[in-house]
Amino acid sequence: MRYVAYLLAGVALSGCTTQFPALHDAGATDTDTDTDTDTDTDTDTDTDTDTDTDTDTDTDTDSDTDTDTDTDTDTDTDTDIDTDTDTDTDTDTDTDTDTSVDFALWTPGDGDHFYLAEQVAFTGTSPAPFAVQDDGIEFLTVATAGAFSFTREFSAVGAHVITFWIDSVLELSITLNIDANIGLVCIDPGHPHSAGSMLYAAIINRKVAFYLEDLVASIGYDTVFTVEDITEAEIFDPTFDNDGAAEQALLVTVPTADRAITCNGSGADYMISIQHNSVADPAVNYSLVLWGETPPGNPIYTGADTWAVSAKNQLVVAMEVTTGYASGDRTFLGYGLTMLQDTSMIGIEMWASFISCPEEKARLDDNDYLLGEAQAIFTAFDLFE
Repeated sequence: MRYVAYLLAGVALSGCTTQFPALHDAGATDTDTDTDTDTDTDTDTDTDTDTDTDTDTDTDTDSDTDTDTDTDTDTDTDTDIDTDTDTDTDTDTDTDTDTSVDFALWTPGDGDHFYLAEQVAFTGTSPAPFAVQDDGIEFLTVATAGAFSFTREFSAVGAHVITFWIDSVLELSITLNIDANIGLVCIDPGHPHSAGSMLYAAIINRKVAFYLEDLVASIGYDTVFTVEDITEAEIFDPTFDNDGAAEQALLVTVPTADRAITCNGSGADYMISIQHNSVADPAVNYSLVLWGETPPGNPIYTGADTWAVSAKNQLVVAMEVTTGYASGDRTFLGYGLTMLQDTSMIGIEMWASFISCPEEKARLDDNDYLLGEAQAIFTAFDLFE
């Protein structure tokens, strides 16, 4: 595919610096806490005080006067203090704690509806390992107790009875309703179109494509990719290096014409091509979304221009770019693009930002930033479809 970037010399560009335009009890443990404290204090004070006073006075009067005064004072004080202190403490501790853990399913809910393309997320907690069945057929064993989380994509429409078992005992049963998909989106994660070209951009394009796949599935759209090489598990492994030679060696070169053939052969209803651009000037960083034009300058598919403008507006908000453009391919480039001209469904092709801008490349290494990009693309699609 010819690159869009080098044909943009005539467009006035802004700098790279950012401007922000049914539960089952699995068991219980009983502990009873009874604390008794008995304190007996007996204090006796006995004070005995005897005071004996004897006064004997004799008066003998004779010719001579003799006065004899005999005073006897006898004081007997007896003080007895008897203190008896008894402290009796009886502590009996019984703890009654109910630590039972029930099997609980947090999501999904009984009776919920999902599309065939959706990854249904199951979350909850279990007191023990358990097995899960779909209409009586076991499809998963969770080997540990505690909180759990897993996903399942169902292969048939209709009601599905999902049961959860611990040691062959039924813990919970719910019914999920799987509805038919409403359409198919062909996603083209751009590059490499030739050996060794734009490998970093190809990695970023695939990450955004995987995020977008899950988002469109949530509204009933199945997806087909124009290239199959790096798996979702591989590319989102925490050790994956976007610039790594070993990682980039996993990429498969698919020419643009073959990508268009894949979309046409799939019978897709929509096409979305995901690109990131590069130019010599590191200050250039904007979003561009194109639709396919006929030679007179009209959209090949009615409404493609409206979709492209919406996608551009969403990207300018999500990405830290200076501005954005939406245009027909022939008007903007002077020629038509293969993915827009040679595909048999309405589509848009976009360059969300420039990997040649150092600050932007650093942001593109953050998967959360790429998720934001995918959400912007999805929002525009959801508003349009």
